[in-house]
Amino acid sequence: MRQYRYGMIAALWVVGLNIPVLCAQSALDFVPIPPCRLADTRNPLSSFGGPSLPAATLRSFPVLSGSCGIPASASAYSFNVTVVPSGFLGYLTVWPAGAAQPLASTINSYLGVAVANAAIVSAGTNGAVNVYATNPTDVILDINGYFVPESSSTTQSVAVGTGALPLSSIGVANTAIGINALQTNSTGAYNVGIGSSALSTNTTGSNNTAVGNAALGQNTGGGYNSAFGFDALDLNALGMGNTAFGYTALFNNNANYNTAMGIAALSNNTMGGNNTALGYFALSSLTIGGGNIAVGSSAGQNVAGSGSYNIEIGNSGTPTDSNVVRIGTPGEHLSTFIAGINNSPITGSAVLINSSGQLGVLLSSQRYKENIQDMGNASDALMQLRPVTFRYKQEADGRKSLNYGLIAEEVAKIFPELVVYGDHGEVESVQYHQLPALLLNELQKQHQIIQQL
Repeated sequence: MRQYRYGMIAALWVVGLNIPVLCAQSALDFVPIPPCRLADTRNPLSSFGGPSLPAATLRSFPVLSGSCGIPASASAYSFNVTVVPSGFLGYLTVWPAGAAQPLASTINSYLGVAVANAAIVSAGTNGAVNVYATNPTDVILDINGYFVPESSSTTQSVAVGTGALPLSSIGVANTAIGINALQTNSTGAYNVGIGSSALSTNTTGSNNTAVGNAALGQNTGGGYNSAFGFDALDLNALGMGNTAFGYTALFNNNANYNTAMGIAALSNNTMGGNNTALGYFALSSLTIGGGNIAVGSSAGQNVAGSGSYNIEIGNSGTPTDSNVVRIGTPGEHLSTFIAGINNSPITGSAVLINSSGQLGVLLSSQRYKENIQDMGNASDALMQLRPVTFRYKQEADGRKSLNYGLIAEEVAKIFPELVVYGDHGEVESVQYHQLPALLLNELQKQHQIIQQL
Protein backbone atom coordinates (compact mmCIF):
# COMPACT_ATOMS: atom_id res chain seq x y z
CA MET A 1 0.00 0.00 0.00
CA ARG A 2 1.24 3.48 -0.85
CA GLN A 3 2.03 5.98 1.86
CA TYR A 4 4.10 3.83 4.18
CA ARG A 5 6.19 6.59 5.76
CA TYR A 6 9.73 6.02 6.95
CA GLY A 7 12.09 8.65 8.34
CA MET A 8 15.64 8.51 7.02
CA ILE A 9 17.05 8.08 10.55
CA ALA A 10 15.05 4.90 11.09
CA ALA A 11 15.85 3.56 7.63
CA LEU A 12 19.59 3.93 8.08
CA TRP A 13 19.63 2.14 11.45
CA VAL A 14 17.62 -0.73 9.94
CA VAL A 15 20.32 -1.42 7.37
CA GLY A 16 22.96 -1.64 10.08
CA LEU A 17 24.86 1.61 9.82
CA ASN A 18 26.42 2.03 13.26
CA ILE A 19 26.51 5.83 13.19
CA PRO A 20 23.69 8.05 14.33
CA VAL A 21 22.24 10.36 11.66
CA LEU A 22 21.45 13.74 13.15
CA CYS A 23 19.23 15.13 10.40
CA ALA A 24 15.55 15.82 10.00
CA GLN A 25 13.43 12.91 8.89
CA SER A 26 12.11 12.89 5.34
CA ALA A 27 9.20 10.72 4.24
CA LEU A 28 9.54 7.94 1.71
CA ASP A 29 6.81 6.20 -0.21
CA PHE A 30 6.81 2.42 -0.44
CA VAL A 31 6.16 1.01 -3.91
CA PRO A 32 5.21 -2.68 -3.71
CA ILE A 33 6.02 -5.01 -6.59
CA PRO A 34 5.37 -8.71 -7.17
CA PRO A 35 8.24 -10.66 -5.55
CA CYS A 36 11.18 -10.79 -7.95
CA ARG A 37 14.35 -12.87 -7.67
CA LEU A 38 17.30 -10.51 -7.90
CA ALA A 39 20.18 -12.90 -7.11
CA ASP A 40 20.67 -16.63 -6.58
CA THR A 41 24.25 -17.88 -6.30
CA ARG A 42 23.08 -21.48 -6.69
CA ASN A 43 22.34 -20.75 -10.36
CA PRO A 44 25.51 -20.16 -12.37
CA LEU A 45 23.50 -19.05 -15.44
CA SER A 46 21.61 -16.13 -13.91
CA SER A 47 22.90 -12.54 -14.15
CA PHE A 48 23.56 -12.44 -10.41
CA GLY A 49 24.26 -16.14 -9.98
CA GLY A 50 27.13 -18.34 -8.87
CA PRO A 51 29.60 -19.03 -7.57
CA SER A 52 28.73 -19.41 -3.92
CA LEU A 53 30.12 -16.92 -1.45
CA PRO A 54 33.43 -18.10 0.05
CA ALA A 55 34.13 -17.51 3.72
CA ALA A 56 34.98 -13.96 4.80
CA THR A 57 34.30 -12.59 1.32
CA LEU A 58 32.39 -9.51 0.20
CA ARG A 59 30.34 -9.39 -2.97
CA SER A 60 28.49 -6.40 -4.42
CA PHE A 61 25.13 -6.74 -6.21
CA PRO A 62 24.16 -3.83 -8.55
CA VAL A 63 20.41 -3.90 -7.92
CA LEU A 64 19.57 -1.40 -10.66
CA SER A 65 21.18 -3.65 -13.29
CA GLY A 66 19.01 -6.60 -12.37
CA SER A 67 15.88 -7.83 -14.15
CA CYS A 68 13.38 -6.57 -11.55
CA GLY A 69 12.94 -3.10 -13.01
CA ILE A 70 13.92 -1.11 -9.94
CA PRO A 71 14.14 2.63 -10.79
CA ALA A 72 17.22 4.72 -10.09
CA SER A 73 15.09 6.89 -7.80
CA ALA A 74 14.84 4.07 -5.25
CA SER A 75 16.35 5.09 -1.91
CA ALA A 76 15.97 1.71 -0.19
CA TYR A 77 14.91 -1.86 -0.92
CA SER A 78 12.68 -4.40 0.78
CA PHE A 79 14.47 -7.76 0.56
CA ASN A 80 13.79 -11.31 1.58
CA VAL A 81 17.25 -12.74 2.21
CA THR A 82 17.77 -16.50 2.20
CA VAL A 83 21.02 -18.36 2.99
CA VAL A 84 21.74 -21.97 2.01
CA PRO A 85 25.04 -22.73 3.79
CA SER A 86 27.17 -25.83 3.37
CA GLY A 87 27.65 -25.92 7.12
CA PHE A 88 27.92 -23.59 10.10
CA LEU A 89 27.25 -19.93 9.17
CA GLY A 90 28.20 -17.37 11.79
CA TYR A 91 26.40 -14.51 10.07
CA LEU A 92 25.67 -12.84 6.78
CA THR A 93 25.32 -9.06 6.49
CA VAL A 94 23.71 -6.94 3.75
CA TRP A 95 24.40 -3.17 3.65
CA PRO A 96 24.63 -0.26 1.17
CA ALA A 97 27.60 -0.34 -1.19
CA GLY A 98 30.08 2.43 -0.46
CA ALA A 99 29.26 2.49 3.26
CA ALA A 100 31.30 0.96 6.08
CA GLN A 101 30.38 -2.60 6.91
CA PRO A 102 28.13 -2.47 9.99
CA LEU A 103 28.77 -4.52 13.10
CA ALA A 104 25.42 -6.22 12.65
CA SER A 105 24.03 -9.44 11.29
CA THR A 106 21.25 -9.76 8.74
CA ILE A 107 20.91 -13.52 9.11
CA ASN A 108 22.55 -16.47 10.95
CA SER A 109 22.49 -20.24 10.50
CA TYR A 110 24.36 -21.97 13.30
CA LEU A 111 22.81 -25.30 12.33
CA GLY A 112 23.89 -25.00 8.73
CA VAL A 113 20.35 -25.10 7.31
CA ALA A 114 18.50 -22.79 4.92
CA VAL A 115 17.15 -19.73 6.73
CA ALA A 116 15.30 -16.63 5.45
CA ASN A 117 14.85 -13.16 6.92
CA ALA A 118 13.36 -9.85 5.79
CA ALA A 119 15.58 -6.78 5.52
CA ILE A 120 15.16 -3.17 4.48
CA VAL A 121 18.43 -1.93 3.01
CA SER A 122 19.30 1.56 1.80
CA ALA A 123 20.56 1.89 -1.77
CA GLY A 124 24.32 2.31 -1.91
CA THR A 125 26.68 3.66 -4.55
CA ASN A 126 25.04 3.34 -7.95
CA GLY A 127 22.15 1.61 -6.21
CA ALA A 128 24.22 -1.44 -5.23
CA VAL A 129 24.25 -3.45 -1.99
CA ASN A 130 27.09 -5.44 -0.44
CA VAL A 131 26.85 -8.96 1.01
CA TYR A 132 29.42 -10.47 3.40
CA ALA A 133 29.40 -14.01 4.88
CA THR A 134 31.61 -15.37 7.62
CA ASN A 135 31.43 -18.90 6.21
CA PRO A 136 30.77 -20.47 2.79
CA THR A 137 27.12 -20.17 1.69
CA ASP A 138 24.77 -19.59 -1.17
CA VAL A 139 22.63 -16.49 -0.93
CA ILE A 140 19.26 -15.65 -2.48
CA LEU A 141 17.96 -12.06 -2.70
CA ASP A 142 14.27 -11.57 -3.48
CA ILE A 143 12.90 -8.02 -3.70
CA ASN A 144 9.24 -7.22 -3.04
CA GLY A 145 9.29 -3.43 -3.10
CA TYR A 146 11.31 -0.28 -2.82
CA PHE A 147 11.16 3.16 -1.23
CA VAL A 148 11.31 6.43 -3.16
CA PRO A 149 11.15 10.07 -2.15
CA GLU A 150 7.74 11.64 -2.55
CA SER A 151 8.99 13.75 -5.44
CA SER A 152 9.88 10.57 -7.37
CA SER A 153 6.78 8.53 -6.62
CA THR A 154 3.16 8.50 -7.57
CA THR A 155 2.56 11.23 -5.02
CA GLN A 156 -0.27 10.66 -2.58
CA SER A 157 -1.40 7.49 -4.39
CA VAL A 158 -2.82 4.45 -2.62
CA ALA A 159 -2.68 0.89 -3.92
CA VAL A 160 -4.14 -2.17 -2.18
CA GLY A 161 -4.24 -5.58 -3.85
CA THR A 162 -2.07 -7.78 -6.02
CA GLY A 163 -1.05 -5.90 -9.15
CA ALA A 164 -2.79 -2.70 -8.08
CA LEU A 165 -1.06 0.38 -9.50
CA PRO A 166 2.36 -1.30 -9.76
CA LEU A 167 3.74 0.75 -12.66
CA SER A 168 2.42 4.20 -11.84
CA SER A 169 5.50 6.33 -11.35
CA ILE A 170 4.25 9.73 -12.52
CA GLY A 171 0.49 10.03 -12.11
CA VAL A 172 -0.58 11.69 -8.88
CA ALA A 173 -3.35 11.12 -6.35
CA ASN A 174 -4.58 7.78 -7.68
CA THR A 175 -6.42 5.23 -5.54
CA ALA A 176 -6.41 1.57 -6.57
CA ILE A 177 -8.07 -1.06 -4.39
CA GLY A 178 -8.45 -4.57 -5.79
CA ILE A 179 -6.57 -7.12 -7.85
CA ASN A 180 -5.05 -5.39 -10.91
CA ALA A 181 -6.90 -2.14 -10.24
CA LEU A 182 -5.17 0.62 -12.26
CA GLN A 183 -2.63 -2.04 -13.14
CA THR A 184 -0.96 -0.24 -16.07
CA ASN A 185 -1.46 3.38 -15.06
CA SER A 186 1.50 5.57 -16.01
CA THR A 187 0.67 9.29 -16.14
CA GLY A 188 -3.03 9.20 -15.34
CA ALA A 189 -3.90 11.20 -12.24
CA TYR A 190 -6.74 11.62 -9.76
CA ASN A 191 -8.28 8.25 -10.62
CA VAL A 192 -10.14 5.95 -8.25
CA GLY A 193 -10.37 2.25 -9.11
CA ILE A 194 -12.06 -0.02 -6.60
CA GLY A 195 -12.69 -3.62 -7.58
CA SER A 196 -10.88 -6.39 -9.41
CA SER A 197 -9.48 -5.02 -12.70
CA ALA A 198 -11.17 -1.66 -12.23
CA LEU A 199 -9.40 0.78 -14.60
CA SER A 200 -6.86 -2.00 -15.10
CA THR A 201 -5.61 -0.86 -18.54
CA ASN A 202 -5.69 2.86 -17.87
CA THR A 203 -2.45 4.58 -18.80
CA THR A 204 -3.00 8.32 -19.32
CA GLY A 205 -6.67 8.85 -18.45
CA SER A 206 -7.35 11.11 -15.48
CA ASN A 207 -10.18 12.04 -13.14
CA ASN A 208 -11.96 8.70 -13.56
CA THR A 209 -13.89 6.85 -10.87
CA ALA A 210 -14.53 3.13 -11.27
CA VAL A 211 -16.20 1.01 -8.60
CA GLY A 212 -16.95 -2.61 -9.45
CA ASN A 213 -15.34 -5.61 -11.08
CA ALA A 214 -13.86 -4.55 -14.46
CA ALA A 215 -15.54 -1.14 -14.25
CA LEU A 216 -13.81 1.02 -16.87
CA GLY A 217 -11.62 -2.05 -17.27
CA GLN A 218 -10.44 -1.23 -20.82
CA ASN A 219 -10.06 2.51 -20.37
CA THR A 220 -6.71 3.82 -21.54
CA GLY A 221 -6.89 7.57 -22.08
CA GLY A 222 -10.50 8.52 -21.40
CA GLY A 223 -11.06 11.01 -18.59
CA TYR A 224 -13.77 12.37 -16.32
CA ASN A 225 -15.72 9.09 -16.43
CA SER A 226 -17.65 7.55 -13.54
CA ALA A 227 -18.52 3.85 -13.56
CA PHE A 228 -20.31 2.05 -10.74
CA GLY A 229 -21.17 -1.62 -11.25
CA PHE A 230 -19.80 -4.85 -12.69
CA ASP A 231 -18.51 -4.19 -16.25
CA ALA A 232 -19.87 -0.65 -16.26
CA LEU A 233 -18.12 1.26 -19.08
CA ASP A 234 -15.88 -1.79 -19.36
CA LEU A 235 -14.86 -1.37 -23.02
CA ASN A 236 -14.56 2.39 -22.92
CA ALA A 237 -11.05 3.31 -24.06
CA LEU A 238 -10.99 7.00 -24.89
CA GLY A 239 -14.52 8.21 -24.20
CA MET A 240 -14.82 11.16 -21.82
CA GLY A 241 -17.39 12.58 -19.46
CA ASN A 242 -19.51 9.44 -19.20
CA THR A 243 -21.45 8.27 -16.15
CA ALA A 244 -22.60 4.66 -15.77
CA PHE A 245 -24.43 3.14 -12.80
CA GLY A 246 -25.42 -0.52 -13.03
CA TYR A 247 -24.31 -3.91 -14.33
CA THR A 248 -22.95 -3.52 -17.90
CA ALA A 249 -24.24 0.04 -18.15
CA LEU A 250 -22.50 1.68 -21.15
CA PHE A 251 -20.53 -1.58 -21.48
CA ASN A 252 -19.47 -1.05 -25.12
CA ASN A 253 -19.23 2.71 -25.03
CA ASN A 254 -16.32 4.61 -26.52
CA ALA A 255 -18.06 7.98 -26.98
CA ASN A 256 -18.50 11.09 -24.86
CA TYR A 257 -20.95 12.64 -22.42
CA ASN A 258 -23.38 9.76 -21.94
CA THR A 259 -25.29 9.01 -18.75
CA ALA A 260 -26.68 5.54 -18.07
CA MET A 261 -28.30 4.38 -14.84
CA GLY A 262 -29.72 0.86 -14.65
CA ILE A 263 -28.78 -2.67 -15.60
CA ALA A 264 -27.62 -2.76 -19.26
CA ALA A 265 -28.65 0.85 -19.84
CA LEU A 266 -26.99 2.00 -23.09
CA SER A 267 -25.06 -1.27 -22.95
CA ASN A 268 -24.62 -1.56 -26.75
CA ASN A 269 -23.80 2.05 -27.42
CA THR A 270 -20.41 2.42 -29.09
CA MET A 271 -20.05 5.88 -30.65
CA GLY A 272 -23.27 7.72 -29.80
CA GLY A 273 -22.80 10.74 -27.54
CA ASN A 274 -24.88 12.97 -25.29
CA ASN A 275 -27.40 10.23 -24.49
CA THR A 276 -29.24 9.89 -21.18
CA ALA A 277 -30.76 6.54 -20.23
CA LEU A 278 -32.38 6.01 -16.83
CA GLY A 279 -33.84 2.56 -16.21
CA TYR A 280 -33.39 -1.15 -16.72
CA PHE A 281 -32.27 -1.81 -20.34
CA ALA A 282 -33.00 1.82 -21.27
CA LEU A 283 -31.69 2.56 -24.80
CA SER A 284 -29.99 -0.84 -24.71
CA SER A 285 -30.19 -1.36 -28.51
CA LEU A 286 -28.72 2.00 -29.47
CA THR A 287 -25.26 1.85 -31.03
CA ILE A 288 -24.26 5.16 -32.66
CA GLY A 289 -27.24 7.46 -32.16
CA GLY A 290 -26.87 10.60 -30.09
CA GLY A 291 -28.87 13.14 -28.16
CA ASN A 292 -31.46 10.64 -26.88
CA ILE A 293 -33.29 10.74 -23.56
CA ALA A 294 -34.97 7.63 -22.16
CA VAL A 295 -36.58 7.34 -18.75
CA GLY A 296 -38.17 4.18 -17.36
CA SER A 297 -37.71 0.43 -17.40
CA SER A 298 -36.91 -0.61 -21.00
CA ALA A 299 -37.48 2.97 -22.14
CA GLY A 300 -36.21 3.39 -25.69
CA GLN A 301 -35.12 -0.25 -25.74
CA ASN A 302 -36.26 -0.66 -29.35
CA VAL A 303 -34.54 2.47 -30.63
CA ALA A 304 -31.82 0.95 -32.77
CA GLY A 305 -28.62 1.88 -34.54
CA SER A 306 -28.34 5.57 -35.33
CA GLY A 307 -31.65 6.72 -33.86
CA SER A 308 -31.06 10.23 -32.54
CA TYR A 309 -32.70 13.09 -30.68
CA ASN A 310 -35.53 10.98 -29.29
CA ILE A 311 -37.28 11.40 -25.96
CA GLU A 312 -38.70 8.09 -24.76
CA ILE A 313 -40.45 8.28 -21.40
CA GLY A 314 -42.15 5.10 -20.27
CA ASN A 315 -42.14 3.89 -23.89
CA SER A 316 -39.88 1.32 -25.55
CA GLY A 317 -39.89 3.21 -28.88
CA THR A 318 -39.49 1.69 -32.34
CA PRO A 319 -36.41 0.71 -34.40
CA THR A 320 -36.98 3.62 -36.80
CA ASP A 321 -37.37 6.37 -34.21
CA SER A 322 -35.42 9.58 -34.79
CA ASN A 323 -36.47 13.05 -33.66
CA VAL A 324 -39.49 11.48 -31.94
CA VAL A 325 -41.06 12.13 -28.54
CA ARG A 326 -42.99 9.25 -26.96
CA ILE A 327 -44.54 9.44 -23.51
CA GLY A 328 -46.32 6.46 -21.99
CA THR A 329 -47.30 3.06 -23.37
CA PRO A 330 -50.60 2.44 -25.22
CA GLY A 331 -52.84 0.09 -23.27
CA GLU A 332 -51.06 0.85 -20.02
CA HIS A 333 -51.43 4.60 -19.63
CA LEU A 334 -55.07 5.50 -20.20
CA SER A 335 -55.34 9.06 -18.88
CA THR A 336 -53.12 12.13 -19.19
CA PHE A 337 -52.95 15.08 -16.80
CA ILE A 338 -50.58 17.94 -17.55
CA ALA A 339 -50.45 20.98 -15.32
CA GLY A 340 -50.11 24.48 -16.71
CA ILE A 341 -52.55 24.03 -19.62
CA ASN A 342 -56.03 24.48 -18.20
CA ASN A 343 -56.88 28.17 -17.60
CA SER A 344 -53.77 29.27 -19.52
CA PRO A 345 -55.09 31.25 -22.52
CA ILE A 346 -52.92 31.45 -25.64
CA THR A 347 -53.40 32.02 -29.36
CA GLY A 348 -52.18 29.54 -31.93
CA SER A 349 -53.22 26.32 -33.64
CA ALA A 350 -55.39 23.61 -32.18
CA VAL A 351 -53.58 20.37 -31.34
CA LEU A 352 -54.89 17.22 -33.02
CA ILE A 353 -54.20 13.53 -32.42
CA ASN A 354 -54.32 10.72 -34.96
CA SER A 355 -55.30 7.10 -34.44
CA SER A 356 -51.66 6.17 -33.68
CA GLY A 357 -51.54 8.63 -30.80
CA GLN A 358 -49.31 11.16 -32.58
CA LEU A 359 -49.90 14.82 -31.77
CA GLY A 360 -49.72 17.65 -34.28
CA VAL A 361 -51.39 20.79 -35.60
CA LEU A 362 -53.52 21.38 -38.68
CA LEU A 363 -51.44 23.26 -41.25
CA SER A 364 -53.20 25.65 -43.65
CA SER A 365 -50.36 27.16 -45.65
CA GLN A 366 -50.51 26.58 -49.39
CA ARG A 367 -46.95 25.26 -49.34
CA TYR A 368 -48.18 22.12 -47.56
CA LYS A 369 -51.06 21.40 -49.97
CA GLU A 370 -51.63 20.05 -53.47
CA ASN A 371 -54.63 19.42 -55.79
CA ILE A 372 -56.35 22.54 -54.47
CA GLN A 373 -59.91 22.95 -55.89
CA ASP A 374 -63.08 24.82 -55.02
CA MET A 375 -65.29 22.76 -52.71
CA GLY A 376 -68.33 23.08 -54.95
CA ASN A 377 -70.99 20.51 -54.10
CA ALA A 378 -68.74 18.46 -51.79
CA SER A 379 -70.60 19.91 -48.80
CA ASP A 380 -74.08 18.97 -49.99
CA ALA A 381 -74.20 15.87 -47.76
CA LEU A 382 -74.04 18.07 -44.65
CA MET A 383 -77.80 18.42 -44.75
CA GLN A 384 -78.12 14.65 -44.28
CA LEU A 385 -76.24 14.63 -40.97
CA ARG A 386 -78.24 14.36 -37.77
CA PRO A 387 -77.16 16.70 -34.96
CA VAL A 388 -77.83 15.19 -31.56
CA THR A 389 -77.52 15.89 -27.86
CA PHE A 390 -75.98 13.22 -25.67
CA ARG A 391 -74.13 12.35 -22.47
CA TYR A 392 -70.99 10.20 -22.29
CA LYS A 393 -71.42 6.91 -20.48
CA GLN A 394 -68.26 7.62 -18.49
CA GLU A 395 -66.50 10.96 -18.16
CA ALA A 396 -63.18 11.47 -16.40
CA ASP A 397 -64.80 13.71 -13.79
CA GLY A 398 -67.97 11.55 -13.55
CA ARG A 399 -70.35 14.48 -14.23
CA LYS A 400 -72.08 13.16 -17.39
CA SER A 401 -72.74 16.66 -18.69
CA LEU A 402 -74.91 17.39 -21.72
CA ASN A 403 -73.00 17.48 -25.04
CA TYR A 404 -73.81 18.38 -28.62
CA GLY A 405 -72.49 16.66 -31.70
CA LEU A 406 -72.85 13.86 -34.22
CA ILE A 407 -72.88 10.05 -34.14
CA ALA A 408 -69.68 8.86 -35.83
CA GLU A 409 -71.25 5.68 -37.22
CA GLU A 410 -73.97 7.77 -38.95
CA VAL A 411 -71.37 10.18 -40.33
CA ALA A 412 -69.36 7.24 -41.68
CA LYS A 413 -72.26 6.29 -43.95
CA ILE A 414 -72.61 9.81 -45.35
CA PHE A 415 -69.21 11.47 -44.96
CA PRO A 416 -66.68 8.64 -44.37
CA GLU A 417 -63.76 11.07 -44.83
CA LEU A 418 -64.87 12.94 -41.70
CA VAL A 419 -64.58 9.86 -39.46
CA VAL A 420 -61.59 8.91 -37.26
CA TYR A 421 -60.88 5.20 -36.92
CA GLY A 422 -59.03 3.43 -34.08
CA ASP A 423 -56.08 1.03 -34.20
CA HIS A 424 -58.37 -1.92 -34.88
CA GLY A 425 -60.52 -0.22 -37.52
CA GLU A 426 -63.45 0.70 -35.31
CA VAL A 427 -65.16 4.06 -35.73
CA GLU A 428 -63.98 6.34 -32.93
CA SER A 429 -64.74 10.00 -33.61
CA VAL A 430 -65.65 12.76 -36.04
CA GLN A 431 -63.22 15.34 -37.35
CA TYR A 432 -65.26 18.29 -36.08
CA HIS A 433 -62.52 20.70 -37.12
CA GLN A 434 -63.46 19.99 -40.77
CA LEU A 435 -67.08 21.11 -40.34
CA PRO A 436 -66.52 24.91 -40.34
CA ALA A 437 -65.11 24.86 -43.89
CA LEU A 438 -68.01 22.69 -45.08
CA LEU A 439 -70.53 24.97 -43.37
CA LEU A 440 -68.82 28.04 -44.86
CA ASN A 441 -69.17 26.56 -48.32
CA GLU A 442 -72.88 25.91 -47.72
CA LEU A 443 -73.32 29.44 -46.36
CA GLN A 444 -71.67 30.94 -49.43
CA LYS A 445 -73.88 28.89 -51.74
CA GLN A 446 -76.96 30.00 -49.77
CA HIS A 447 -75.79 33.61 -49.97
CA GLN A 448 -75.50 33.37 -53.75
CA ILE A 449 -79.07 32.08 -53.99
CA ILE A 450 -80.33 34.92 -51.81
CA GLN A 451 -78.44 37.45 -53.93
CA GLN A 452 -80.17 36.12 -57.04
CA LEU A 453 -83.67 36.60 -55.60
